[in-house]
Amino acid sequence: METSLDKGLTVVLGPANAGKMGNVLKWWHERLSRSPVIVVPTGPDARQMTGEMARRNGCVVGQSPALTFDGLVRLLSPDPPRYATELECMLIAVRILQETSLEALDPAAHLPGVARALVSLLQQLGESGRRPEELDHILARWAFEPQTDRLARDVRRLAAAYARGCGDRGVIDRSTGVREAIGLAEGWTRPVAFYGFTSFTPGQRALVAALSRRVEVLMTFTHDSSRSVNLSPDDEIAWWKGQAAQVVYVTQATLAYDSPAIAYLERHLMYDGPRAEPPPASAPPGGVRFLLASGRRAEAELAAQEIAGLLRKGFRPADIAVIVRNVGAWSSLLEHVFASCGIPHQIDERRVLRETGMGHAFLSVLRGVALDDAHSMFAYLRSPYSGIAREAVNDLELRYRRGTATGARVLGDLAQERGLGEVERLWSLMEEGDGAPGAAPGRANVQSVVPGPVCARFQPEAAGALAQEMLSAGLTGGLVGSREMQEDAQAFRALQGALSAMLHAAPGEDGRGLDPRLALQLLAEVAVPRGRTADGEAVQVLSAQRARARRFKAVFMLGLVQGEFPGRPGRVSLLSASQRARLDAIGEGLFDPEPDEEAALFVSAVSRASQVLYLSARDAEDDGGDATPSYFWGSAKQLLGVENDEHSSRTL
Repeated sequence: METSLDKGLTVVLGPANAGKMGNVLKWWHERLSRSPVIVVPTGPDARQMTGEMARRNGCVVGQSPALTFDGLVRLLSPDPPRYATELECMLIAVRILQETSLEALDPAAHLPGVARALVSLLQQLGESGRRPEELDHILARWAFEPQTDRLARDVRRLAAAYARGCGDRGVIDRSTGVREAIGLAEGWTRPVAFYGFTSFTPGQRALVAALSRRVEVLMTFTHDSSRSVNLSPDDEIAWWKGQAAQVVYVTQATLAYDSPAIAYLERHLMYDGPRAEPPPASAPPGGVRFLLASGRRAEAELAAQEIAGLLRKGFRPADIAVIVRNVGAWSSLLEHVFASCGIPHQIDERRVLRETGMGHAFLSVLRGVALDDAHSMFAYLRSPYSGIAREAVNDLELRYRRGTATGARVLGDLAQERGLGEVERLWSLMEEGDGAPGAAPGRANVQSVVPGPVCARFQPEAAGALAQEMLSAGLTGGLVGSREMQEDAQAFRALQGALSAMLHAAPGEDGRGLDPRLALQLLAEVAVPRGRTADGEAVQVLSAQRARARRFKAVFMLGLVQGEFPGRPGRVSLLSASQRARLDAIGEGLFDPEPDEEAALFVSAVSRASQVLYLSARDAEDDGGDATPSYFWGSAKQLLGVENDEHSSRTL
């Protein structure tokens, strides 16, 4: 591949495993004197690419490691932007929904999910690449539509209020960061290569185009015009080809796959052209293998059994990937099964606070205090994070169940009688508000939180102190360096960061804090990063979307079930399909189209394996309900001439 422009865009197109990474690395190496930059989709991709750069050059001293698009924006900016976290975005949205005078949205503004849908819509509008004044003009035009005028005025007010809220906090969203970086491209002098992307937002496209007017830019896409499905839509490819000074086509490498069966499957899936005879079945551990399990747990255990066999045959853990459609649906189960089998693993997804031990306990006590829920309070007291002896909790529960009165407040009174002052102090999580006349402070004031008006407010400072006590209690008797201790430390850091954000967002002009029900909803979804295992030491668990720029000797595709893969991952939306289409028409292409990419994702995931591919389906769920194996699973069997009953299986 020859690309020798002083500036301008070169687009490289070719099927999977056509040597595009090698071309990018060669391009990078030839331009080391000009400090080139390689940009990839995700953090794990950046770490893998940086490792390849080091192997190619011996080291990357004096050069930038591979970056994500966010990293490129930071590199362009003399003062790197502080992006709003997901929690900060939600806090701003909640605040403006409470404070903005609304019309169409007023009856629903307080409902769970509306704030998240608003943030999603505003982010999509920002990703259109339009300036705020352009978006405001488009929304103003939309307000002249008789059927949506009230909704359009609401969205316009909320968009302006959201921008002010970000400004007050000194944060920006990612689309604003990209838009501001476009103006900084004039001073950029380093060549840039983009690898592993399937599409870009309009704002990102504008930034890449601005860079290409200043320096040499290399863009690679996995795209095969002979195939009916591609992860990169035809419209996306056509746009980049129209911008390019030159377009280079590469073909699949002769030795792209160690297994002829995988090569055949990848080439002929979703392909309408003539087909050769499928290759003969490969001897283990190569080729394509089919798994069928009864239940999700049985599917995970069957995969673990096969992975353990590969490890015994000499595969390194990092040679193996487990690819699923949605990591969140699998993470807890795979973590438990792999840990019980002694399989080192790395899950490429952030958990949320409610999925961690410490987070679950913290949310339980907050729910108990805020909602007068004794069941949740006992869940906290029985956890290792309460610091209360099990015998004392058992005695307290026995006395509580002998009585007729119920609720967390009753439980708190009993605890105080038994000398358990640490339970009484839990009500410091709430502060008395404008309760009924004569209402007692603290616990007595929480009764009206549900279902009536909120009369108590969440106190982030007290919650932070409780989290510190919970961490100390959880560490007592723990094994230093254990997985559980690391998880607790990560959950604690995430929780403290969220509480700090709430502390700065909660006070209003009247000094009130957050509604505790809202605090529960927001804290439950706080992201908790997972600890990283050294690259060579762990089986990688990742989504089909995030696997697209990486390769492995062995790939396990789990969950090939109708409704899961292929599935239809939903996106919260403030607008109906017709409202979205009309706004898109007024804005002349305001939103990117949402293609059906399930088939393309499956083909892409198949191409990530070089030596052995396991395709796993289920015929039942854990509760005994029916499950239907995906037509991807059946089509692959049919293509390779595999009999219907030719697969490894595991029952409930």
